[in-house]
Amino acid sequence: MRKRFLVVLALALVFSLVFSSVVMAAPEGNKISNELELNVTVEEEVEMGTIKVNDDLATISVEGLWDVFSVSTQPPEGYNGNVKGKVEVVNGNISGFKLEFLEQGGGPNHGKFFEMTFEGDVAYFGPAEGFPWQVVDDSIFRVTWLAADNYEFKLSIMGGEGFGTELASGTVTVNVAEGNAVALTHSINGELTSESISTTVNEGKTMDYKVAAQLVGGASHVDGTLYICDVQKKDGDNWTAASSDDFKIIKVDSDDNTQGINETFTQEGNVLRGYWGPSAGFTLDGARDTTMTIEFNNAGTYKVEVYAIQVAPAAEADL
Repeated sequence: MRKRFLVVLALALVFSLVFSSVVMAAPEGNKISNELELNVTVEEEVEMGTIKVNDDLATISVEGLWDVFSVSTQPPEGYNGNVKGKVEVVNGNISGFKLEFLEQGGGPNHGKFFEMTFEGDVAYFGPAEGFPWQVVDDSIFRVTWLAADNYEFKLSIMGGEGFGTELASGTVTVNVAEGNAVALTHSINGELTSESISTTVNEGKTMDYKVAAQLVGGASHVDGTLYICDVQKKDGDNWTAASSDDFKIIKVDSDDNTQGINETFTQEGNVLRGYWGPSAGFTLDGARDTTMTIEFNNAGTYKVEVYAIQVAPAAEADL
């Protein structure tokens, strides 16, 4: 009986201590400071939309190049209003580039590039009435760098009254340098060099000619790259266009498929000019070597000049 009484007494003391700590009032005293006030409004979390430039934009480029890139965007769940796209030049020469967008969607202008008009440092894309905001992974743009500079752009999705409310945004920077974007070297069964090479080959025999391309200036890629080959033949003291009968390419990179190079040669003035690669060019995104086996059919002295160009941008895309 005494043990039970002690247990009850102990529990009473515990509950007494707990409840006394809960209801204990703050100590009294005189105010010796100013009062601070904090107001907090707790709102439900709202899902935001997104817009961003994809990784196919070369963020390091060279003056004079054009570059096709894509933009992706995603609206918040349930958004059903019309929007417009906005591009703002945050930093860089406003006259140092040309920006175009590709019309898509199957209308009469589908597949055509249109230049964006900047007023001050801002340009908009989309029809005057706006367009429905949908999930898009590949809105296509093309920028041409007219001047070297460090550029920063802000892309936004604008909605609300007068399209004055920013609903999503993202930024991108591009460093545009001067100089060449591609460095070529060549060799005849030897070390690569950028200097002129002289060699001798017997009539009707072949030689292997290697051309190596490498990006320079930090550029990550160059769209529309194409190799040009100009061939001249010595005629007395003059250089004239060689004939397509004077030589032919037997194989490319140890492959009997010559990739149609022989058929590209045409006379342009005093040179016989050909090219290799697709006529619209290809994206050079790293070092690339090409070895051609060439057979010379007629005796003579020939001068071969090889260089890379970026094919002029087309008014329409092949979609």
